[in-house]
Amino acid sequence: GYGVVLVGSGPASALYFGGYKLVGRYLGEHRPEAPFPNAIAGFSAEVLALTVYTPMDVTKQRLQVAPAGTTVGMMLTTLTRERGVRGLWSGYWAGLMVWGPYSAIFFGVYEKVKEGLLSAPRTAPISSGNSNVVEFLAGVSGGAVGAIITQPLDCIKTRVQVGGQSLSAALGQGAGRGAKGDLHHRAVRPSHGLGATLREVLAHEGPAALMRGTAARVLWLAPGAGVTITLFETIHRLLQSSVHADGGLS
Repeated sequence: GYGVVLVGSGPASALYFGGYKLVGRYLGEHRPEAPFPNAIAGFSAEVLALTVYTPMDVTKQRLQVAPAGTTVGMMLTTLTRERGVRGLWSGYWAGLMVWGPYSAIFFGVYEKVKEGLLSAPRTAPISSGNSNVVEFLAGVSGGAVGAIITQPLDCIKTRVQVGGQSLSAALGQGAGRGAKGDLHHRAVRPSHGLGATLREVLAHEGPAALMRGTAARVLWLAPGAGVTITLFETIHRLLQSSVHADGGLS
């Protein structure tokens, strides 16, 4: 499934960051003092990006558990015959349930922390002329906060997704974009809806079970978020500089 990820990640990321900038501009540009518009822009970016991420993940996951020699064409033919074209977007709403709030929180925190680091007297000397440092630190902060707050949602989504599968099949699947989720189950049980799964977890394991795996999730998402947003901001500045040099509009 590596080739599928390689081909799909570019368009999905373009929709994600392009959507964030576009919606943010429509809402009145990104204003650190007003994180709510940034959160709306972040959620909207996820709505757009998941239209590509979801079929990419479905294809990748099926290839990972398919017999050796299965091609993308063979897998897509089988999938569309069994579930129709809509089967490629199976899990879209479940993914949006987790990654929509995550992106909303990430961009809200990111813009706020970035502005704070750029304006604070103690950090201004460090950030002066080196915006990449600020962007990385703000990205890590946003990724960490988003990962912690949305951990219960990811836990419930993952249990629903793997509930009706064999353990080996569940271990072979990611739990969201880039296999970001964790497997929070002691035994594989029949699949339930979100509400029923939440009640089952609270009744048998308690609220603490919803936060199981939080540290691993933060260690995975936060550094990646810092690197990704820093690269994006750097490329965005370079493109803006190129447009200005050509006499165009940013």
